[in-house]
Amino acid sequence: MQTIKTDWAVNHCSESGCAESARLLSIVGDSKEGLLVDSRSNKVAGKLVGHTDYSFGTSWNPNTTQLATANQDQTCRVWDVRELKRPIKVLGGCMASVRAVQYSHDGKYLAFSESADFIHIFDTDDFSVSQQIDLFGEVAGFQFSPNDEVLFVGITDCYYGCISEWRKNQGDDKL
Repeated sequence: MQTIKTDWAVNHCSESGCAESARLLSIVGDSKEGLLVDSRSNKVAGKLVGHTDYSFGTSWNPNTTQLATANQDQTCRVWDVRELKRPIKVLGGCMASVRAVQYSHDGKYLAFSESADFIHIFDTDDFSVSQQIDLFGEVAGFQFSPNDEVLFVGITDCYYGCISEWRKNQGDDKL
């Protein structure tokens, strides 16, 4: 077993599942930069530069070389790991830090949650089509169902805490 050392606290790490970017680890944490690391050699393969604060999460598109990062600067940035000069898309939140990010299992959607009140879902074709879910309370987390028909959202509020279920429109392949 090899160790990857950073000069900052690590908040999230994930490995790519796409054949083109296989064996790449994304590592983010208490740094404005994220790292891409070759999991075979543990050598830094690239840096994610552009956020202005610390990052909390990452998600790999299962079908492409896209990686999304969730950051305290109220943005979710989408990167193509073949060209890291700048993110291919910067998606903004409404009022709070972006705490979690996840691609759907089929890679058609990218969702991210703010720490309170909002979930944002984007169609990954070009990120121009989106839906915003306005909730009440702090978002504990969210998860797509295996068939991507349902989004489950955990809310941690002392009065209204719950797990809510959001279904895709039947017969509609859009948000």
